[in-house]
Amino acid sequence: MINVSNAFKQGLENGEKVWIEVDITFSDGTLKHLKNEIMSGNNSFSDCAESSNFPIGCVICKSMTLELDNTSDQWKDYYFYMAKVHAYLKMQIDADTIETIDKGAYTVTTPEQYGEILNLTALDDMYKTNAVYSTKLVLPQTVESLVRDACGTLGITAGFSKMAHGDLIINELPEDMTYRQLFGWAAMLDTANARLDSNGSLQFVGWNLDTTPSIELKDYISMPTVSSDDIVITGINIISGDNSETYGSSGYILSMENNLVGESDLATVAAQIGDSIIGAKFRNLQGDIAFNPLLEFGDVAYTYDRNLNQYVTPLTDVSYTINGKTTLKTQADDPIRGMSLYYSGATKAIVAARRLVEKEKNARELAIEKLQESLSVGSGLFATYVQQEDGSTISYFHDKGTLKESKNVIKITSEAIGVSNDGGKTYPFGFQLTGTMITKLLYAEGINADYIDSGALTVRDKDGNIIFQANMDTNTVYMNPNILIIGNQTLTEKLTAMDNSIAETKNMTMQLTNDYQSIATDADGNITGTFPTVTTTAQVMYGTNDVTNDCTYTIAKSNNVTGSWDDSTHTYTVTGLSADNGWVDIKATYLRALSITKRFTVAKLKAGKNGINGLDGLQGEKGEQGIPGKDGKDGVNGVDGKTSYFHIKYSSVANPTSSSQMAETPSAYIGTYVDFTEADSNDPKKYTWSKFEGKDGEDGIPGTNGTDGKTYYLHIAYANSVDGKTDFSTSNSTNKSYIGQYTDTTQSDSTDPTKYSWTKIKGDPGVAGRTYFLQPNAELLLMGADKKISPVTLTINAFYRDGQEEAKALLGYWKVEKSSDGGNTYSEISTAYTMAAKTINIAVNTFSLEAHDIIRVSVYADKNKTTLYDRQSFSVAVDVAALTQEQIVDILSNNGTWKGLYYLNKHIYISFDAAKGGTVILGGANNGNGQLKLYDENGNEVLRLNNGGMAMNSASDDAITIFRLLRTGLFYYDSTGTKRKVSIDTGGLAVYVDYTDANNYKMLKLGKYGLYAAKKTSGVEELWMEGDTSHKWDGYIIRYLNDLVRITANAVYTDGSSMGDNLATSGTLSVAKTAGLKGGAYVQGSFTFEDYEETSKSSPARKRPVASAGTDGSRVAYLSTGTGSKNGTTYRRLGIRGQWGNASAKAYILDYLYTGSQVSDIRLKDNIEESEVIALDAINQMQVRQFDWKKERGGWHQDIGFVADELEEIDPKLALGGGYDENGEMDVKQINTPYLLNYAIKAIQELNAKVDEQEKRIKKLERRLQ
Repeated sequence: MINVSNAFKQGLENGEKVWIEVDITFSDGTLKHLKNEIMSGNNSFSDCAESSNFPIGCVICKSMTLELDNTSDQWKDYYFYMAKVHAYLKMQIDADTIETIDKGAYTVTTPEQYGEILNLTALDDMYKTNAVYSTKLVLPQTVESLVRDACGTLGITAGFSKMAHGDLIINELPEDMTYRQLFGWAAMLDTANARLDSNGSLQFVGWNLDTTPSIELKDYISMPTVSSDDIVITGINIISGDNSETYGSSGYILSMENNLVGESDLATVAAQIGDSIIGAKFRNLQGDIAFNPLLEFGDVAYTYDRNLNQYVTPLTDVSYTINGKTTLKTQADDPIRGMSLYYSGATKAIVAARRLVEKEKNARELAIEKLQESLSVGSGLFATYVQQEDGSTISYFHDKGTLKESKNVIKITSEAIGVSNDGGKTYPFGFQLTGTMITKLLYAEGINADYIDSGALTVRDKDGNIIFQANMDTNTVYMNPNILIIGNQTLTEKLTAMDNSIAETKNMTMQLTNDYQSIATDADGNITGTFPTVTTTAQVMYGTNDVTNDCTYTIAKSNNVTGSWDDSTHTYTVTGLSADNGWVDIKATYLRALSITKRFTVAKLKAGKNGINGLDGLQGEKGEQGIPGKDGKDGVNGVDGKTSYFHIKYSSVANPTSSSQMAETPSAYIGTYVDFTEADSNDPKKYTWSKFEGKDGEDGIPGTNGTDGKTYYLHIAYANSVDGKTDFSTSNSTNKSYIGQYTDTTQSDSTDPTKYSWTKIKGDPGVAGRTYFLQPNAELLLMGADKKISPVTLTINAFYRDGQEEAKALLGYWKVEKSSDGGNTYSEISTAYTMAAKTINIAVNTFSLEAHDIIRVSVYADKNKTTLYDRQSFSVAVDVAALTQEQIVDILSNNGTWKGLYYLNKHIYISFDAAKGGTVILGGANNGNGQLKLYDENGNEVLRLNNGGMAMNSASDDAITIFRLLRTGLFYYDSTGTKRKVSIDTGGLAVYVDYTDANNYKMLKLGKYGLYAAKKTSGVEELWMEGDTSHKWDGYIIRYLNDLVRITANAVYTDGSSMGDNLATSGTLSVAKTAGLKGGAYVQGSFTFEDYEETSKSSPARKRPVASAGTDGSRVAYLSTGTGSKNGTTYRRLGIRGQWGNASAKAYILDYLYTGSQVSDIRLKDNIEESEVIALDAINQMQVRQFDWKKERGGWHQDIGFVADELEEIDPKLALGGGYDENGEMDVKQINTPYLLNYAIKAIQELNAKVDEQEKRIKKLERRLQ
């Protein structure tokens, strides 16, 4: 959102007008400042992604339209094409202050449209990106280096300090990639969109959907359209050529194309984008609000639907007409469709791509030019001085009237000068008086330094070609190989000779020692104690060669992972995980052109949340063997024992997609890969495919033409010896251990093994790893009712196994331990095992074990028991079949400590303090009539519930029942328990006033026929009435009779109640608050009201309303008064909204009637002189017309009259109105009759003067004739 003062915002709310001024620089250097020449009404700005899908990686090209007055053809000598237009929006804040919004510079990219109004369309500098990208950089380069290079070529300033993910290495550029695609694909890496700010600097604008929006959208002209469902992004799909990668889960997946990303980086990029945007929730929006020039693309706001429900919506399209309406959109695929497809790389040019040839400038010259432009167009600064205790002053210079409202702030102290772009929260740029300068970009003619610590240092020649580059982001140093001389050859020549010896077949694999590791945590994901050891080590193979130490490595990780990479051991160590899971991508690059990426995933393994302690369970099933001890790490040696295998398949197509397209015999293409599985895979994706020419498998693969024009062929053969002579074959690779290759100009493969260079492709078997394990005669110890444990003797044998060999007995030193706290602590229970043994026999009943105890048995390699072979635990479980009822209760109640259940006198008792729900059943077919009694703490019965009903006793005397709920009804008694107070039965609700007994009482009863008073005397019930008893119905307070409800009352008070179809009163009807009439209303008699003016007075007078005709077509909706202005003159006018005879269309039209007389009091005028207007010429220009009025204006023919628009061209003050009013309705132009009368009278005077002159001449001629 554009930063302005609070006064500017308040002015917008109050409807203050904003005007536009522009500085136009024509292609010939002519500069013009325009204000009054700009027509009002149709000047607009657009800041839109112009996509139906949610934009990530989009390139925003802002546009503006401008209308200039050309009634005198005053622009005919100006050529607007490619002119620069710098636009400003201004508002008068007070008498002395005008606040300005800098809208930035635009270029007129389409030829102007001439007429009485000159229409211009201009775009910001993003239009330049439609050209095909060209560079003199030498790959590989980082994405950020490519973007900065592109900015330098286009003359666009890079407005960011550093990209979040700009360190992605690019080895190859997509064919015919445009600058627009480069910017969009680069922005996509940062989950952002490319856009120029008002200074013309490139910014990557992301979606800040995780914070509370500070913008609220409420001033809608009409109710906006808000999607009915939330959009929640669940996944990201990245497409690059024929490859794609998905991150996240199914549901609402954003799919986007980015051909800049290589196949090996797709997973990393998808994860980085996904971690930034997955989980974002918002709603689509489309609507028009009152004019607001502060909103921009990328703003996140709150919006509201018709029920005032609040939703978050990101603004993807913002456009407005100055002082008109502002149109807002939030565009994304409908959530029902579940998929958002956005190919931001496809160029959707706003104008046709043009190549604009300009004089090349170096970066410093462009920076100076930008500085000059900023200084020439920028407004002044405001100053704030803060006095210090020592009398000194800290000075602030800021861009808005107050420091609090400002965004750009310069702070000057005795130590430093700081520059802030966030209102003074931070000062990232500045100059310390000690000589240290902090800046984002530095442009200089020269740098003389003792040292330079730089991310990238580049040296170019005069033509822009790179001679030398040291790039710390890519860890590379580049020197032009045609300049570097080695011996008597350039580096290019030397490398060409070396490259001829490298085979074309690409076969690169990477193995991680750990692909996935879980980290045990508590139920909330907290890691207790120190962070565990979480590492993985990479090994890279090229064919059968270990090239781990010859590769360069790039590490990418999710934001919730912290750790470090050890380049010497090729190991990544995770030291922290702030979310439930995370990932680390390790990318290895070999020979600068071959890359492979592997992912290491870490995740928290959460314990279940602690529930409420339950009863002890019955005996469980046999548990699994315990986790092996740390000595088991010796088994890692088994990795050395793996045999790597080189696999080859052939295909007739370049990229086979199924096993049916692969064959064992040579064909047009060859596929290879290496792993540790002997069998060839049938998955074509595992193979790296290359062109393999030759019809019969005996011919070599042709290479590119050499310098002599000849075609070179790569020949491949297979054998089982290092010299190639054993089992030699040029076509059969089955069970071969060596591959041979050579290159010449002969197409046929040679059968001479000595011509081939032989490489081993099948490794020798490694040494098998060793595994230790224990084998017991029981996995669980069962305790019976007699506390005896079976088996009586626990026998455990120790074994080891090398690789897949048979298990062998293991001689070791044993330790037996016991735990009584669930395995938290252990204590050794026997020291008898001091000699090495292969088997141990434990008499378990000699150790006083209890239920749920655990025995842990360990076997060690040494007598001191420090090197652990293996370990296993055994739990003591209760054998349920041997338990008595009392023992079961003891187990369920934890030996009576839990009071919810206890056993006494051969009965089981349940305390309802422990009841957690369910149904309590009392009585029944076998138990008779059940009864429930509740007592207080003193043993007094409080409540009884049985099959007859429920009775509640008095708190003071449990012998007195005050409440009964019976099958016949509900009865409430007084404190004596004898007199009824309230009863509810089939007759209704009765409230007793005077109760003696069941045959004598007075009551108020709500029954079938209404609410009435009754009394019973000696068993006879009648209406209870006081006073006049002649009207029997008077006994009813509310009486239902003859389908009518009658209320007997002196007054009726209602809160929003309906009184039926008719409400009549013989007296005065008064409504204290608001009264609404649904349907028609009429007044028979006098009707007066207080108008708006009178309401505010202390003694308001009442007036009769202005009536409207009731005939359809003649009705008036309302009247209004106001003023209109034209060319600085203000006119009073009366607005009438009526049908104006248009009955059929049912349309009401607002017309304005301007005051027929013109204010002309001499006391209101100064500088009164004779008019210099030649009125007669103007009158002669006025065209008297005949015309037909349109249907909505009656459709009748007028024989004589004027057209206000034509009079306006002669003198703008001859017409009033025009455009649209604040309601968006047409403000119909009208002829300013008093002003026209001024012309007529002046013209008559001029004509009369001419007549007098003619008469004088005629008389003079007559005298001459005489």
